[in-house]
Amino acid sequence: MSNLPPESAGRASKLAGARADSRRVSLRLLYFRPRFAWLAPLFACLLPFAPELSAACPEAYWQPGASALDLGGQWRVQLSPGRVETPPATLAPEYDDSGWRHLPVPAVFSDYRARPGAQGVTGIFRCRITLAGPAPEGIAVFLGVIAEADAVYFNGALVGETGSLRTGEVDVEKPRLYPLPANLWREGANTLTVRIFSSSADGGLRHAPRILKEQAQERRLLLIDMPNIVLSSSYILVAAFFAIFFVFFLRQYENLYFALFSLFLGLYSLIRSRMRYEWFESFERSYQAELALLFSLPVFFLEFLHHTTKRKRSLPVKLLYACSGALLLFIALAPARPYYWDKAINLNLIVIIAALGIVGFIFVRTYRDHRDKLRYLLGGFIVLTPIIILDVLNTVGLLPTGFPRVVVFGFALFLFFASLQLSDTILRLYKNIHEQELELRQLEKRKTRSVLNISNEFNSILGGFREGLAGLSGAPGKKPPDAGRRRNGRAAAAPEDRLRTATVNLENLTLDSRLLYALENGEYQPRLMRFSLKKLGADVISRALIAAEQSKSRVSALLPGDEVETTSDPDLLAAALFHLVENALLYSTGKVEVALESRGGLVVCAVRDEGPGMSAELQRTVFQKFVRGAPDDYSGPAGSGIGLTIVDLIADALGGDVRIEGGGFFSTFVLTIPSASEALR
Repeated sequence: MSNLPPESAGRASKLAGARADSRRVSLRLLYFRPRFAWLAPLFACLLPFAPELSAACPEAYWQPGASALDLGGQWRVQLSPGRVETPPATLAPEYDDSGWRHLPVPAVFSDYRARPGAQGVTGIFRCRITLAGPAPEGIAVFLGVIAEADAVYFNGALVGETGSLRTGEVDVEKPRLYPLPANLWREGANTLTVRIFSSSADGGLRHAPRILKEQAQERRLLLIDMPNIVLSSSYILVAAFFAIFFVFFLRQYENLYFALFSLFLGLYSLIRSRMRYEWFESFERSYQAELALLFSLPVFFLEFLHHTTKRKRSLPVKLLYACSGALLLFIALAPARPYYWDKAINLNLIVIIAALGIVGFIFVRTYRDHRDKLRYLLGGFIVLTPIIILDVLNTVGLLPTGFPRVVVFGFALFLFFASLQLSDTILRLYKNIHEQELELRQLEKRKTRSVLNISNEFNSILGGFREGLAGLSGAPGKKPPDAGRRRNGRAAAAPEDRLRTATVNLENLTLDSRLLYALENGEYQPRLMRFSLKKLGADVISRALIAAEQSKSRVSALLPGDEVETTSDPDLLAAALFHLVENALLYSTGKVEVALESRGGLVVCAVRDEGPGMSAELQRTVFQKFVRGAPDDYSGPAGSGIGLTIVDLIADALGGDVRIEGGGFFSTFVLTIPSASEALR
């Protein structure tokens, strides 16, 4: 074809003259006036850049082989209040639209000063496209996102619609991409008609329509969705990971709520992609599910944070939960229309801002006490907060049109930090569990050894009874079984001494078991009375010497005078002093020094023994049950390993303390208790 039809060429000539557009003239000369083709290089040199195909409706030009055609500019537009049916004649290419207004595109109805009212607005947009050459294959018109329903006609034939102009079904998220079949193209003038209905002033053509390659645009839309789909899938995997930990390993509710937060965030992000059209039959149901997931996120995150910090829910938190619940109920019961959705979204923005404030307050108040649990979370919160604020500003329209929404990437960074935090918590918890398992194993070993020691002690006591009785009733000329043996480096005791030692040790074992149980369970009631420290100390030392089968020469006692008295529980004080002296006699070979005094309202008992001293590790554990300071090859009287535990419990019961002062060749146990009766109340 060498020339356009006369009517199309005339309209094109008038448009070019009216706009005085040198680029349009050059294109017309280049593509539609072959006899002036030799002037194209000259015009190309005069332009600031190389010529490209452009369009300004209502008259646009499509060159076969072009990659895209921008349809932004002045369109013929007819606006009508309410939901208006379009007469079929209006869709015909030959329809005379000269009486319609020329309005700019892209624009929304509010830019045209249209007042939607309660019935909304119906807008019909027409653009003429002139084709020079054969009909193009595989191209489509891309309108971007339209609120709320639309139908597109090309040369009077319906090429696509989203939502329903007749029934009121809507879709405010789907990018509109409609094919323009080759059989619908006409050489010369072609008409593109877009009919839009919106219940708000935000309806209209928000993006400049473009004609482009359909497959290329499909790939672009898919690539736009891919990061969202990939990140959303990773959120769901994170949720599964922590849900498994909650169900099968650690019943910690912070893991459960973090799993729910990640799951809902992943599903929310997936619904915002093309997956919504795979999962739901209608857009309305998908949008209700999307908003329900969105409204639940602040609740799950706050619950996760409260369980992490073991913090009680304050009144503002409870009010925020109530608001989220009200929004969920509203979105479930309200009609599925954008008007109600917008109201709920705007209210949820207030909830989100309030949630950010509450989360920040919790971090400030609890970070010092829960630093190990919050250090990574705090980093994620600092990264996410400005991104959420930008998304809120974008939602309310305070940012430029087309400002990218990066909240999905912000949540990806936050979940990375949160996963680090929870993984670190899980690792530390497993480390603690492992340490506790080791402690339990050590405890079991100590219990086993305690059973062995008690068995040995009973055996020793019974042996003492046997030896003493045999010595007292032995036949003339018959020696006792242990005659001639040596105990702890000295000759065996007489039968009477053996019986006395066995009796004392049996009494001690029985009394110690009952006293330990009463002290550990808080069942012991201290008995306050006034008594002489000297008499108590002398009786205890004498009893300890008998129990340890030692001579009086081993003990050097520094006791107060007869006139020194104190008020306390004499039975508890005697039991504590007894175990300190007995341990010193059993586990050392040198001199044992015992000092008992009353000073400044305190009773101070100090027991010092000469020997190899105690290691730092033993000093830390010697007051634990079943721990003994005896070496493995110790062959003296066995013990149960509860004596020093009883001393420690007695010190607590009497409001005092016990400490160890160790050196290289000695150990000193110092027991200090208040002597005033008020200390026991």
